[in-house]
Amino acid sequence: MTMRVLFIVNGLGLGNSTRCHSIIQRLTEEGAEVFVATSGNGIWYFADKSEVTSVFELQSLKYGAKEGQISILQTLAAIPSMLSILHRNMETLSSVLDD
Repeated sequence: MTMRVLFIVNGLGLGNSTRCHSIIQRLTEEGAEVFVATSGNGIWYFADKSEVTSVFELQSLKYGAKEGQISILQTLAAIPSMLSILHRNMETLSSVLDD
């Protein structure tokens, strides 16, 4: 039986994506089938990786900003929106896991 692995890769940059990719490469060398759920830059980063069977898009969570800088107050004000995004992402992940 083939091991199936779902990576949920978070982050707006590529640091998490590149670190996870090296693990994904090793897992596929061992015969695993790998799927990735990610957002932002992770979508295009994993799109052409032959080791990844499928990429599922999640919505990004972002810090609030004011005048080009991260703002704690704007981030706190965005909590209702973030909760909505988290709910939609949970629905996506639930569907992926059911399949």
